[in-house]
Amino acid sequence: MRSRSYLFLLLVFGLAGLSAWLYTVRPYNMGLDVRGGVRFVYQIDKADLRGKTTAEVAPKILKVLQHRVSSALGVVEGNVSQKGYDQFIVELPGFTDEKAAAKTLGTSASIKFYHAKNLVTEQNRFRPYTDISGPDDP
Repeated sequence: MRSRSYLFLLLVFGLAGLSAWLYTVRPYNMGLDVRGGVRFVYQIDKADLRGKTTAEVAPKILKVLQHRVSSALGVVEGNVSQKGYDQFIVELPGFTDEKAAAKTLGTSASIKFYHAKNLVTEQNRFRPYTDISGPDDP
């Protein structure tokens, strides 16, 4: 019975030592208040809703802002939260370029199309398209 209590005590001390070692080895994740950064407050322009309510539009805007913070800006610990029905708070810890962040967060989404040739040639026969241009075509 006593050997079990010693083993349990040894396990507790081992886990405490492991957690203390990991605490000293891992870098700290400092937030906006300690590390500094940029904080924006966005408000929905009710004139641009086009017949929809703020309750319908707000979840979509929140999702778009979260995606832009995580992927477009590359901020790991970015925070996007909704304040009330028509405001959003965006916090970017460690981000120093306020103008670039505002430009990226405030831009509309865009799709770009590019013309790419994908023709069957002697070297690449696995391509799906063949050249059907006539002798007069460029």
